[in-house]
Amino acid sequence: MLGKAERGPSLVWCIGRKLLHRGLTAMSGCGDVRMWPALPRERPSSWLLLGSQEVEAVFEVPAAPLAQWLDATYLITPAETEMDELNWDGFLRELLDDPATPSA
Repeated sequence: MLGKAERGPSLVWCIGRKLLHRGLTAMSGCGDVRMWPALPRERPSSWLLLGSQEVEAVFEVPAAPLAQWLDATYLITPAETEMDELNWDGFLRELLDDPATPSA
């Protein structure tokens, strides 16, 4: 007979490229999301720790595929430019002018 696992509340972790990039060579992140390189061995990798008050999960991330993926994303959107194309003034104007929003 198979047992049914009890499900607790869902958890969401946000993992940015900067954390992943730094985690390939040094300790990166703090709190619920951290990453650091594994000890040198045949296949370089890093450890990714996702945690909460109730549970922690550790993943081994192969370094080469992650570095290749990060390089590809930096070609599309360079580091530190992710927010450059956002129109904050237009977003706020649209949000505040929304007729569906009740006014006090």
